[in-house]
Amino acid sequence: MRALIRIWNVFNYGEEMMLTTLVSSFSKKIGSISVIHSPNVSFEDAEGRINALFENKLNLKVHSPKIILQKSLLSYLIYYFIYYLLYLPRILLRNTYNIIIYLGGDVFSEYYFNPGLFMELAYLKLISRRKKVFLIGQTIGPFTGWKRKFARFFLREPFISVRDDWSYSYAVDTLGLAPDTVFRGSDLAFLDLPRQHSQDYSSVLGKYGLRDRRYIVLVPSGLWMKYAEDFDKYYEAWIHVIRALHDRYPQYDIVLLAHVHNPSYVSDAYVIRHIASSTPDVPMVLIHDVISPLEARIILGRSFLTITGRMHAAISTLQLGGIAVAISYSIKYDAILGERIGIPQLIIKSTPDLWESGKIVDEILNKIEYCRSNYMSIKKTIRLNVLKEKRRALSQVHWIERRIIKSLEGDVK
Repeated sequence: MRALIRIWNVFNYGEEMMLTTLVSSFSKKIGSISVIHSPNVSFEDAEGRINALFENKLNLKVHSPKIILQKSLLSYLIYYFIYYLLYLPRILLRNTYNIIIYLGGDVFSEYYFNPGLFMELAYLKLISRRKKVFLIGQTIGPFTGWKRKFARFFLREPFISVRDDWSYSYAVDTLGLAPDTVFRGSDLAFLDLPRQHSQDYSSVLGKYGLRDRRYIVLVPSGLWMKYAEDFDKYYEAWIHVIRALHDRYPQYDIVLLAHVHNPSYVSDAYVIRHIASSTPDVPMVLIHDVISPLEARIILGRSFLTITGRMHAAISTLQLGGIAVAISYSIKYDAILGERIGIPQLIIKSTPDLWESGKIVDEILNKIEYCRSNYMSIKKTIRLNVLKEKRRALSQVHWIERRIIKSLEGDVK
């Protein structure tokens, strides 16, 4: 049995967490596993990073064309032609693989709808006729207009494990997908990472001079266009947040952590460097170089508080018992953090006006004060609900394993 896992971005700690937890949770019955990656880093970097995630013990085969997506229009045209019309279908349809797994996230939604996703959906329909296809840990939708009809048609064949109740209802009730092909799962990042319990947390914190629970982490998302209409207004608002934190909470160190490095044009590190260059007078710990997903989780999870525009930075914080204030641009924040984890009061629903007017500063400071006043009760809620999400995440892996084994035995169409 040979499985191919489709991932979108390495050097994105959230995706790397999902990949490592999925592969580590699979039993030996799954057999050989390979990975196919989008061409937004070099093949050598992708292969090296993916195998480094498993300490080079699994020697995973990595498929990635030797082209790199750049910003120019010509590069985009070449990228879509070579990757989506020539390279991707050739790998997906190879007889080498009888199982195709699409790693989770919210790619299958209108938030990221583009010609590439249009073609991915079409390939799902095509390869599902020849192989068993699984979408695991997904947010499905929303879609509007013709895109909803398109998604309904092309998502009928694969088995889908969703990561929240909203997505389950949307998939079954709105898109009309068969209930026996959709599973109520969770985000794979709620599972423990490899070596999470054997890692010396103090050594990771000590590397950056951090004291346990004595610092606040900020994760300014490189997806600034999902939050504000103007980049300058966006990063200037973050500067005001940092200055306010420094003035009001001098007992806490301020840490800026990049959680997504790739693709480069939405890198958190890019935003952090802009912020740091404009605030030389404010002492901060800058973590904008690439580290391991486990190191990122420890830094986030052992903070007093995380303020983040990245969903998986929030999940890692919560997974280690920390508290996260999330700045939301999509339904996934309400569905996962609000409904599943039970902390809707810690979600800031972003609008361009919040950043243009600077009101985002007051919103964040109000959330921090709320957390300080209700710290222990919030942590109790988080701890109980994270345990439930861990069980759901693991049960979806077992659900997929059973489906794979039955399908190969001819029991599942």
